[in-house]
Amino acid sequence: MEQSKLRVLEFYSGIGGMHYALLNSALNAEVVAAFDINTCANHVYRANFPNTALCQRNITGLTVEYIEQLRADMFLMSPPCQPFTRQGNREDDKDSRTNSLFHLLKLISTLSLKPNYILIENVQGFELSATREHVLTVLTKCDYRYQEFLLTPTQFGIPNSRLRYYLLAKLKPIEFSFITVSKPYTTLPNLPFLKEQLVQPVSGVVPLHNFLQLLSLKELNELLIPQGVLLRYASILDVVSEDSAQCCCFTKAYGHYVEGTGSVVQSNMEQSLSEAFQQYMLSGKNSTELLMKLKLRYFSPTEVAGLLWFPAKFHFPFDVTVKQQYRLLGNSLNVYVVSTLLKYMLYNVRC
Repeated sequence: MEQSKLRVLEFYSGIGGMHYALLNSALNAEVVAAFDINTCANHVYRANFPNTALCQRNITGLTVEYIEQLRADMFLMSPPCQPFTRQGNREDDKDSRTNSLFHLLKLISTLSLKPNYILIENVQGFELSATREHVLTVLTKCDYRYQEFLLTPTQFGIPNSRLRYYLLAKLKPIEFSFITVSKPYTTLPNLPFLKEQLVQPVSGVVPLHNFLQLLSLKELNELLIPQGVLLRYASILDVVSEDSAQCCCFTKAYGHYVEGTGSVVQSNMEQSLSEAFQQYMLSGKNSTELLMKLKLRYFSPTEVAGLLWFPAKFHFPFDVTVKQQYRLLGNSLNVYVVSTLLKYMLYNVRC
C-alpha cells in the first residue's frame, strides 16, 4: 500500500529554498502552503512554484484553527536572521522581527495535531541566543526530540562558506537514527549507508569553475567592479579565481556594498594578483592601474544561486532587478545542505 505524501508547510518561504530542498531530497512530500510577507520574494516564488498555495500575510496573524485545517506533517522555517547578527545589533528576543517565530511556537504548543517533523534554519549565533532557548523549551514541553547542527556547504564539497544553524525536531515517539547530543553537531552523524547516497563523491571541495558562467563581453563588463570602488576598497576584497576551492558567504548587500558581503572573481588570470596589490599598496592606495587589468568582477546572481544549489530551472522574473536578486539570494539558504538534513530526519521513515 502506497504511503500518502507528507504535507509540508513552508514558513518564511522567501524565493523557495526550502521547497527546492524538499524536491532535491526526493522524499514523498509536498508543500501544501507557503507563507511570506515579502512582495518581491513572493513574486519569485510564484514564478517558480505557480501551483503552490502562497499566502502573503504576516505569520503572526495565523490561527490554530487555520493551521489545523491544513493537516501538516512537517513545518519548515527560516525565520529572520537579523536579530542574531552584528548588523542587526543582536537584539535577540527584544527585536520585533522575532515576534513571528514566537507566534509559531505558541501555535505549536496549542495545536491538537502537531507536526511530526520540524526543521529550522538560521545564522550562526542563533545557538547562543535567548530565542533559541525558548525554542528548545517549547519543543521539550511539546514532547519533541531534537538535534542541532552547525554546518557549512564546504563540508558537502560546495566551494562556498556559509556556516548556518539548523535544528531538526521529531515528535515522540518517533526517534532519530543517530545518537542525539546536547551540543550542535558540527559534522553529519555517522549513517554510512545513507551518507554514501548524500555526500558529493569528491576527495575535496569542487573548484569554483564548475559554478562560473561563460560570460559574454557585455555580461562581463556589467559585473566588473568600478574603478572608484577598487580605489577605496581593494585592500578588503576577498579575491578568488576559477580554481579556488572556496568563496565567502554572500549577503543581501552583495553587489551594493563591498565589505564582508561576498567574494569577487579575478577574470584575467594572466595578470599577477600579488603584483597588482603590491603596486596598489606602494602607491598609498592611489593607483589601480594593475588592479583594473585583473578584471575583478562580482559573481552573477545565476552563479550565486548555483553555489546555493538552486537547480538550473530556478529563475527570476524579468522585472526583478539585479540588486533585488542579490538581496533575495543573500536572505536564502543552501538547498543541498537542507535537503541532506531532511533525508537524515526522515531516514527511518518510509517515504
